[in-house]
Amino acid sequence: MVFELKKTQATLPGLLVFSHKEYIKFMNTRIAKHFIKELKKSYFIGVHWGISTLNPIENKNIDIHFTLPGLLPEGYPQSSYVVPLTTRNFIPSTFKIEDHLEKEWDVITIGRKVKIKRYLEFFLIVKKVLKVKPDTKILIISPEDEFPKKSTYDFLFEENYNQIFSEEEKKQIQIYSKNTFIKQKEIVQMLNRSKTFLFTSVQEGVAKVTAEAAMCGLKVLVYKNFVGNATYGISNDQLYLYKDINDAANNLIR
Repeated sequence: MVFELKKTQATLPGLLVFSHKEYIKFMNTRIAKHFIKELKKSYFIGVHWGISTLNPIENKNIDIHFTLPGLLPEGYPQSSYVVPLTTRNFIPSTFKIEDHLEKEWDVITIGRKVKIKRYLEFFLIVKKVLKVKPDTKILIISPEDEFPKKSTYDFLFEENYNQIFSEEEKKQIQIYSKNTFIKQKEIVQMLNRSKTFLFTSVQEGVAKVTAEAAMCGLKVLVYKNFVGNATYGISNDQLYLYKDINDAANNLIR
């Protein structure tokens, strides 16, 4: 969706900000050239990057890129200004530490039931932890989309879960997986009632959920070679990086 960040006033141009999806799918097409040319008569054109991409096409008609380190290749773009701001910089202040809440879960993760979240890896890590510390409590918040895409939906979520964990181990795992909206206040409370946030994605964009977890005081465990922005802004005393399944499990156990 296009956002009018600044309106045009008299002889002063405004600023329109497009999403990365529009940049990738439309703005570099032949049909878009005339469209952008007309817009630039009244506006500067910006793009907000919410994903990481290794080989973006350079478009010299773009005046400003809103991005953070890790989202675009080093040295890109060459023909535009870069403003180091994304939605990750504007997380609501409701995500904060609430000391009055008691810890209930040792490990939490939050992510839709899609392949990019790599729930199989999450399950295998938790399995190793439970073998050493069977009293570990796990919370998985994985709401389903109302209309899931076949290309991205994790159809093996339940099958992997049932094959990996015994009935006794399942008693330690709580899964919230309904097609209902979870209020922000509930998410904040669940984070505050947890100790560690385990993030098993290997490539995404601004990954706001890791910042939200850190703001609620959790330790955050992220894949060492993650492509994107999952570690940006998290203090070193809260951030832990893992190289593989065994390393992640050992970190959690410690």
